[in-house]
Amino acid sequence: MNAYVGIAWYVPETYAACRHLMADKAELPVTYPEWLAQAKVQLELAARQGSKVVKAHIDPVSFPDFCLLRGIPMDRKARERYAAVKVREFAAMMGVPHAPPAHAPPSIAA
Repeated sequence: MNAYVGIAWYVPETYAACRHLMADKAELPVTYPEWLAQAKVQLELAARQGSKVVKAHIDPVSFPDFCLLRGIPMDRKARERYAAVKVREFAAMMGVPHAPPAHAPPSIAA
C-alpha cells in the first residue's frame, strides 16, 4: 500500500498540558506512558498495513491556535484534521506529486 497516514503525536514533557486542553480529555489516556503504549500498537498496525506514518506533533501552543483559526473544538476530529494537514505538508515537502491519503483511521489519530 505504502500510503501515508497521520498520527497525533505527543512528547512526555507536554502530554499532560495537551490532554488538559482537549474537549475530550476523558477519552485520552491519563499518562504519557499509557498513551505511548496505545500509540505503539497503532504504529505497528499501520506498518502491517504497509502505511508510512507521519507523526503530527501536538503541542499546547500551536494546536490550540490551529483549532482557533478554524473555529473547531480541540477534540479527536481536530487531531485527525491536524494530522491530515501534516501529512499533506510532508507530501509536499517530499515532492510527492499526488498527496497520499491525508487521514488516519480514527483509532490512529487519538
